[in-house]
Amino acid sequence: MDSNSDGSDSEAEGGKIIALIKKYFKGKVQEKGVEKTKESTQSMVPIGTADTYACAITATADHLPRKVRKDIEAGKFVDIYDITREAVQANEDGVKQEEKGKRSKTIFEWLKGFLVFASVYLERKPEQCLNIIKYIDTIIDTYLFYKGSS
Repeated sequence: MDSNSDGSDSEAEGGKIIALIKKYFKGKVQEKGVEKTKESTQSMVPIGTADTYACAITATADHLPRKVRKDIEAGKFVDIYDITREAVQANEDGVKQEEKGKRSKTIFEWLKGFLVFASVYLERKPEQCLNIIKYIDTIIDTYLFYKGSS
């Protein structure tokens, strides 16, 4: 067994996540004649290898209330776990605070919330894109290194 094969499946999974995030933040994407730009809120993206299926994609932060978007743009604190699509929906449905506090706070929930945050933040500060990607990379690396030791 060589020294390069000591990595775990979690590290490979983390690498895949980072690759997807980097692809997500590239800005303008051209794929099989379908173009998605910052100006468009919806586009059709082909999926699949043998057959092509189309899927409508909406902006990552479309579900956020205007006040939360303004707070992010103003640099105010927002709880990453409160801005996921599921958390906003639960809040709109009137889920009580006690129940909300019991929801799981996994790395995947954090990532979903942070991507929502980043999509709003980077609209105003696109020059920070590489810093945001590096931050996500650092958080995931830290998670992979320390998970299970809390």
